[in-house]
Amino acid sequence: MRDGKHNDNWVDLYKAALLEEDQEKQLKRTDVAADALRNRIWVLVQELHADHIGYSTDSGEWKALHDALRTLGALRDGCISQQHRRENHGGSKNPTCGETAND
Repeated sequence: MRDGKHNDNWVDLYKAALLEEDQEKQLKRTDVAADALRNRIWVLVQELHADHIGYSTDSGEWKALHDALRTLGALRDGCISQQHRRENHGGSKNPTCGETAND
């Protein structure tokens, strides 16, 4: 599937996860975006093996997919650990998890 709509789906979900301000919604959006990224990677792997037409792991999209997946993982891990600290130790809020420092 090399249509723009399919390729843009993961990009839109990734952006929505990064821009979400509500922490609970951000965690859900992060999961949805990560699933879309994994699905797109799987499609590229299938295409690479099926028809050997030039898709490679050196392509810009391949790198962007893996970079986005790592970023979402770090964002999710940071939000979860920050949430855990708040629940168990009354820690401060993390502005990167959809909240401002003044909340």
